Amino acid sequence: MRRSSAAPSPEEEDRNEPDENKDGQKDASDKEMKVRRVDTPGLVPLC
Repeated sequence: MRRSSAAPSPEEEDRNEPDENKDGQKDASDKEMKVRRVDTPGLVPLC
């Protein structure tokens, strides 16, 4: 769950951002997290 100062509630975030954009960002971040965990189990993550 990501919350920005511009969107105080998830409902407002849905209204402000198109679903495609939100889903794309979520998928990208989920993919990155999974890839980092699987590819680098013993290495320190970049972030």
